[in-house]
Amino acid sequence: MAVISKIEWTDLTWNPVTGCTKISPGCKYCYAEVIAERFRGVPNHPYEQGFSMRLWPQRLELPLKWKKPRRIFVNSMSDLIHPYVPDEFIDRVFETIPQLEPRLSFYAQSLKNTPHISVYFSFLFAQYLLPSWFIHIV
Repeated sequence: MAVISKIEWTDLTWNPVTGCTKISPGCKYCYAEVIAERFRGVPNHPYEQGFSMRLWPQRLELPLKWKKPRRIFVNSMSDLIHPYVPDEFIDRVFETIPQLEPRLSFYAQSLKNTPHISVYFSFLFAQYLLPSWFIHIV
């Protein structure tokens, strides 16, 4: 699922992962949780599960179908580098991105789980020397 965004610096949001858990005091004011919880229990709604973590493998190839240039906010409704998200799934998200350049620009939310980020990206750096699209990641 992609949603046309009203955020001025992006055109669409792409959420192959939704939901999160509170890991810091700043999470008390999470906009994504407020939005998702409004739809908890609504049958067939993307947030029927509220803000509980959920992987959406069927959304991984969605950007491959987009033809016109766009700015994409990746995981606006979750933390992609959350401990619940397997590294293999994160890899699949990042493998989608370079297939679409230069017609699509990707931006990711600020990632909250710094210990997991450090481990994941140090492996990515060692293996791939950080691909060119990484500079767009916030």
